[in-house]
Amino acid sequence: DATTGGSRLAGGKALAALQVAAAAPPALRALTSDIGPGPTGLVARMANGPKIIFGSPRDAAAKWLAAARVLADPNARGAKYIDVSVPLRPVAGPFDPGPGVASTDTAIPLDAPSGPTADNPTAVPDPAASQP
Repeated sequence: DATTGGSRLAGGKALAALQVAAAAPPALRALTSDIGPGPTGLVARMANGPKIIFGSPRDAAAKWLAAARVLADPNARGAKYIDVSVPLRPVAGPFDPGPGVASTDTAIPLDAPSGPTADNPTAVPDPAASQP
């Protein structure tokens, strides 16, 4: 929402947020209300959804893919945040379990796919999975 004095961003927080926004898949970009600084780096706030913690803008495309996988996972329903700062190991939490269920504030790591499959040919391979 800021007006700049020129036609280029030379660096800083605005450029980092723009890098994350540019890497967003169109469907998720349409659901993103804003991207800005948070306590541990860049955060995308989703309209009617969790915030997505990116940390740095590095590997933003892989981080968006990790966020999309978590958002599609029924086990992540009710998450208040998704941390994709390490895209191969996304974490979602804390959950709102609903009325009558004891709450937990523990983050729950969700296993990222270890590589491409017939169902998900664009999965990011996990380098550790190839270790003996």
